[in-house]
Amino acid sequence: TRENMGKFCDSAVNDCIYSYVYLVMLYGLLEKNIPEKLSDEISKKILDSNREDGLFYDENLLNYEFINGDGWGGRHLLLHMIVALERLQIKPQYNFSYLSVYHDYESTFTLLNSLNWKNAWTTSNFVMNIAVALQYERDFMGERKAEKGIAAIRDWLLENIREDSGMWFDGKICGKGIRYEMLRGAYHLYPILRYDRIPIPNAKNAIDTILPLQNA
Repeated sequence: TRENMGKFCDSAVNDCIYSYVYLVMLYGLLEKNIPEKLSDEISKKILDSNREDGLFYDENLLNYEFINGDGWGGRHLLLHMIVALERLQIKPQYNFSYLSVYHDYESTFTLLNSLNWKNAWTTSNFVMNIAVALQYERDFMGERKAEKGIAAIRDWLLENIREDSGMWFDGKICGKGIRYEMLRGAYHLYPILRYDRIPIPNAKNAIDTILPLQNA
């Protein structure tokens, strides 16, 4: 119903930005135009949630995980938000100033080396949140400095993708559990390369890694 369209569930007291963003994305998946009045309403809610660091904040969701987490918090929301922004044909009110620390090639490359690649799922989520935001910043906001960070991430991914699996993982590959961990990491990282039309190295070995995970 219209009164619940921005709520996560029927029992929710308040609406939230995440729900509005998914509503916009759903219209896109269904290839339907968003009614003008609804589009204006959602656009205002989204832009009102934009802060000077470039991220979007929802007062209903502000907690430790939203501020510091990468699995669903503010930095992860941004990746969904940029899809909604393009669908609504609006731009953020502020530059993505929180990304400025990733505009340096050397420090960004060093950061990726320091991450825990045994925990590929969580680590890749963190990297995806940075890379996709940088790509949007470069291509839709005209920030040339973003290319240095993108180049660092791209070069690191190409240098460290495993030949035996076509994925990223630091450790011995043994058992389905490890393969699932690698797969959950890879699906965060392949789109970074594909968006810039960079072929995935060792793609055949990646397919050979994935297929045995299919259930009956």
